[in-house]
Amino acid sequence: MYSDIVCVALSENKEFRRRWPLVMYKLVPMNRTGRSSPGYVMPLQMSHPVDEDHTHELTALDKCPMINLVVTSGKDGFLKVWSRNNELLREMNFATPIYAVCFANDRGDILVGYGTNVWYVF
Repeated sequence: MYSDIVCVALSENKEFRRRWPLVMYKLVPMNRTGRSSPGYVMPLQMSHPVDEDHTHELTALDKCPMINLVVTSGKDGFLKVWSRNNELLREMNFATPIYAVCFANDRGDILVGYGTNVWYVF
């Protein structure tokens, strides 16, 4: 399950290259001495290669805890499926901006909204 994972969509402008990365943090229980404790958490960032980021604004993000997947969509026309460790597993190019994406069920089927269309991806 995802009770210990936080997903954040960012916008960065570095060295004349804009990118919209998905950043995931695993929340690890820690106390002030660095030992495991239920009172405090330390976020551990999980990253992926920069060339896997969306190249235009992210428009949607959803998770499917039953199969440990995260899906993102963007104005770059890409739908991307990520593992709970922030590894890119699959991507699809719709060649038009995607404005909505979500998991339709616990099996991982995906609904994609773009233009006036809704696609069911399984």
